[in-house]
Amino acid sequence: MLASDSRRPYDQVIRTACGACPAGCGVKFYVKDGRVVDLLGDETHPVNRSALCAKGSAFFQHFYHPARLLQPVMRHAPDQDFSPCGWDEALNFAASRLKDVIKVHGPSSVAVLASDGLDVGNRIGVARFSAHFGAQLLGQIQSSPDEVAAAMFGVEAAPFLTVPPDEWTRTGCLLLIGGDPAVAAAWPCPGSTCRASDRRSRARSSGSPCSCSGP
Repeated sequence: MLASDSRRPYDQVIRTACGACPAGCGVKFYVKDGRVVDLLGDETHPVNRSALCAKGSAFFQHFYHPARLLQPVMRHAPDQDFSPCGWDEALNFAASRLKDVIKVHGPSSVAVLASDGLDVGNRIGVARFSAHFGAQLLGQIQSSPDEVAAAMFGVEAAPFLTVPPDEWTRTGCLLLIGGDPAVAAAWPCPGSTCRASDRRSRARSSGSPCSCSGP
């Protein structure tokens, strides 16, 4: 999605980073009377340079979804309905249940599995949380491209299939299987100055043949 300005009426533009994934693409929130009315990619941001994927383009839609939770909800048994509660009540209930389970079944009965979308601070927090209860920290859930990259290249947490390295621009032949970066728009690395489609274009302009095989 490429655009420089919204077609919808607005009175304020807020530049920030998209939170739909760890890439950190720059976005512009268009606000009217305190309510977000549109979202576009930030053309001045070095990571995505205005390009957004479909998920990023729709990122603000959940803000006003009728099913969005605006406060904690809790139930004490599976056959009960969820009801609103305060944060203190919810956190105290969760902590007490964790302690009860560990007391009866031991620390190995609790395991923590985190998403690969967490930033460094949250990952440290997950590790400290696990250590506090003596629970198992199973690690981070890696997206499938990360797992394939690790299997192919032997590099942990290096999503080469969605964040191509600079060697793309120096290759003699480029074969992409399962997705075309030019169609998928922006899938950049946090802090990267080039999108995948840019690197593919640079590889082609250098004379390297490029072929894409979609699903």
